[in-house]
Amino acid sequence: MGRATSWLTAVMVVVTTSDVLLRYAFNTSFVFVQELEWHFFAVLFLMAAGYTHLKGNHVRVDILYTRLSPRR
Repeated sequence: MGRATSWLTAVMVVVTTSDVLLRYAFNTSFVFVQELEWHFFAVLFLMAAGYTHLKGNHVRVDILYTRLSPRR
């Protein structure tokens, strides 16, 4: 899952960079490219969140976490 997330991140960087170049260098834009960016971001977020949860690396809020008793 981590490897797939890293590859999807690389693809998303290429798509976003090409969209920015098209928009500012050639003064043109495609709606499907912007939609593709949002879809990639949503999938990337869900994959990365699941992987981080699996590895136990989520950031915990210490205000609540330190006051709770350990799990049994």
